[in-house]
Amino acid sequence: MSRALKQAVIVAAGLGRRLKPHTDDRPKALIEINGTSMIRNSIDIMLGGGIEEIIVVVGYKKEMMEEHLRDYPVQFAHNPFYAITNNMASLWFAAPLLKGGFLYAHSDLVYDPSLMNSVVNSQYENALLVEEKRCGEEEMKVIANDGLLVESSKLLDPNYCVGEWTGIARFSHKFSLTLMTRIEELLEAGHLQEYDTFALTQLAQQGESIHIIGFNDQPWMEIDTVEDLQAARELFGDSAP
Repeated sequence: MSRALKQAVIVAAGLGRRLKPHTDDRPKALIEINGTSMIRNSIDIMLGGGIEEIIVVVGYKKEMMEEHLRDYPVQFAHNPFYAITNNMASLWFAAPLLKGGFLYAHSDLVYDPSLMNSVVNSQYENALLVEEKRCGEEEMKVIANDGLLVESSKLLDPNYCVGEWTGIARFSHKFSLTLMTRIEELLEAGHLQEYDTFALTQLAQQGESIHIIGFNDQPWMEIDTVEDLQAARELFGDSAP
């Protein structure tokens, strides 16, 4: 049985270019769906599931994010290179604040609370939450073997994939040390624009066990585009402009 998670990391540093004009004046995670910002919704779900301390990695308009979350039990890490890096680099900037195993989530998600709880309460110490389905081109596809990650990338052939990674995961203390070391090596080698799955795939293919927690019937969405936002507001009952 995995150890109970008490700490979480949310990466929220990006510019959200594909969500313009909604992100002209705010970070993407501050956009509201059903009356609550995406990041507050995630934090509320985490706190309700037993997480006690949350690290939010900020970058674009970080002062606005810090003000928005000033009443929450949150620590902030800063990715000063947010304009030229991706979420793999943002995750690395959380490393000095980590105390052990942690829950991990992207900030641009809206989802049923049961999905987060399934990861927090999972028997696996290292796991990705994956919707089992036929994937499209833009989705972060996952290849697995016997319930373990083999590869994750947007570029994979959907015919060989079990589904889409949601951007929610959990990692043990031991694995997180290995992961942060690998990310640092990749950044030093110039892989600034890679997704976090780039590092996870390398570790999986070198023998690290990263389990797949599959689901196919609970609602969730990753908000990348204006069309995604509109669809999420329809799915979750919100007609805000």
